Amino acid sequence: MRVIAATNANLRQAIREAAFREDLFYRLNVIELEVPALATAAKDIIALARISLQPGFTLAADAERALTRYPWPGKYVSLQNAIRRACLLSPEPTIG
Repeated sequence: MRVIAATNANLRQAIREAAFREDLFYRLNVIELEVPALATAAKDIIALARISLQPGFTLAADAERALTRYPWPGKYVSLQNAIRRACLLSPEPTIG
């Protein structure tokens, strides 16, 4: 059996505070992937936004600038949802 788990908690700190079992941590922690906040990967925001576009949609230059200026407190899913929403609400295939 394989378990894939995700959390936004600092599990090492939770272990120190006795809020998470250390043995469970080591059983789950075979491969650890840390996904950085999107704001720390500003150079990737436009590429990720373009991947999220529905077929036939493009981003205008002003939209790309706005996307790179936004602090993106969440991860990729927050950007993906913003792009999906823009595609749904845009009256034109070029999102401004």
